Amino acid sequence: MALDSMQKPGVTECSICTEAFDESYDHTPRALPCGHTFCTKCLGNLVDFPRPICDGVRDNPPTTTGSFIRCPNCCVMHSISRPDPTVLPPNLAVVDIIKDHVTKVIQSSSDSVVCELCKDCEAEIVCTGCDPNQPVHFCARCDDKEHTRSIFTQRHKRSPLYRTFCSVHTRIRATFYSERKAVLICQQCQSEGGVEHDDCKPIRDAAKQLRQEARERNKNVGRVVERCNHTQQTLTSAINDLLPASCNAAKEKVKETFADLAGILKLRQEQLMTRIDEEYKMRKEMLENQMEELTKTLTNAKTHQEKFAELDGKNDEDFLRFYHLLVQVHITDATEESTLNSLVPQDIPLVLEDCSGNLRSLGTVGGGTTPTNLTVAPCDNRCNLFKLQWSMPEGSDDPEEFCVSGATSANFPTCTLPKVVSGKSLGCFVDNFVPGFNYRFRIQSRNKASWGTCSTPTPEVRRDFPIKVGYTRLVHRVVLPEDGTYRITAKGAKGGNARESKGGHGAVVSATFLLKARDTLIVLSGGKSEEFQGTSGGGGGSFVALNDVWNLLLVA
Repeated sequence: MALDSMQKPGVTECSICTEAFDESYDHTPRALPCGHTFCTKCLGNLVDFPRPICDGVRDNPPTTTGSFIRCPNCCVMHSISRPDPTVLPPNLAVVDIIKDHVTKVIQSSSDSVVCELCKDCEAEIVCTGCDPNQPVHFCARCDDKEHTRSIFTQRHKRSPLYRTFCSVHTRIRATFYSERKAVLICQQCQSEGGVEHDDCKPIRDAAKQLRQEARERNKNVGRVVERCNHTQQTLTSAINDLLPASCNAAKEKVKETFADLAGILKLRQEQLMTRIDEEYKMRKEMLENQMEELTKTLTNAKTHQEKFAELDGKNDEDFLRFYHLLVQVHITDATEESTLNSLVPQDIPLVLEDCSGNLRSLGTVGGGTTPTNLTVAPCDNRCNLFKLQWSMPEGSDDPEEFCVSGATSANFPTCTLPKVVSGKSLGCFVDNFVPGFNYRFRIQSRNKASWGTCSTPTPEVRRDFPIKVGYTRLVHRVVLPEDGTYRITAKGAKGGNARESKGGHGAVVSATFLLKARDTLIVLSGGKSEEFQGTSGGGGGSFVALNDVWNLLLVA
């Protein structure tokens, strides 16, 4: 850390702390009587405080002497009047060497201005009141001396000559820039900096290089601005032109589709009415034929009854003579099975039910029915689970499936949606919610034709800290909303009770972690063991991992 390559370190540096001498209090060079020079700070550490000295006479009280300083080079003990290193004189030769070096540094810097009063130091302040024709330049010391001697000079208008000074030597103008430290430094710092400022360059060169890099970055930013403008124009066109045109076209298409469906329904209605009339005529004719045959059978049966009554009143010989004739003519016709059993047709509404099925297969009844009574509620002991339930209107057909969708006011939070549920289920669970954000849900159903309209959204629900995870036999995941310090406590489950003893409490482990947004905590909570045949085991462990099951944070 020598000031000049031709000077020895022992002249411009303290041999104890190896720091360069300067005009500050701690680093002022002070000479011992033996001739060796050290800085004020190191000499203060070498001061030996006063000690009592006895002269050997019993009745005389001990006396005290002044303080001492032992030279670390020649080990000579020097006495000083008080324990203060400032009683030692400064080494003026070393002070002159330092001043000469500072003058060379100032004179070697480009565009430097010398104080017009002392002609030795670099000017730091310019005064426009000392000479009305031109400004006068002063160093800091001469400025204080010149402008404090009278009330008139104190009113002069003064301002700093340079607006950039060294970050270390605040009274010296900065002439170099250290890119590694991103600070402005003087030439003295550049020559003494070593490895710390090995990348420093003159301010003009560094500004030229960084300005060129900034221009290249600005070109990239310009390209980003162009792309943003192009995208903005595209979005504006889509919002103002494309989207309204698409919406109107969709509405016209819906109108045309429903007009076609209305024509199909009207044609189908006429076909069904004609079919019903034909079915009615055919079955009426069949029933009338059956009625005619039945009337004939009934007439024959009554004739048989009359003949039998007449035959039954005759004697035995006549009865036997006419019996076979009566049976062959009347009884055979009256007992015909085909005549006695009527062929009544099925109910006519069965035809309408079959036609309704045909209409559904053609897709003329629209999408699925809109679900109703959608509710959402958090699940007990399940930190990131919500349960959704809904119902279907009475008389509606069973849908093929449901689709649950969710929305939130922020772009960051996510959950496991959309979610498709079987048509037989009227509820489901959704998870992966971010604490501190509001969520709302909607649901729609689908039949064989298409999806129906969405239901009314649920009220907003949210999970807030602190989050508690109970025993559910499931692995839970908690997505963190923002960067910050999080305190996590893991509690092990209690052991089960035996016949003659009670189970012990589980371990409790708590710690604080510095985590980032979008980090995921993987939590598995342990459960209490159960009693079996008078014995029981220990409780289950609780585990907390970060982003991966193998990256454990807490185990209890």
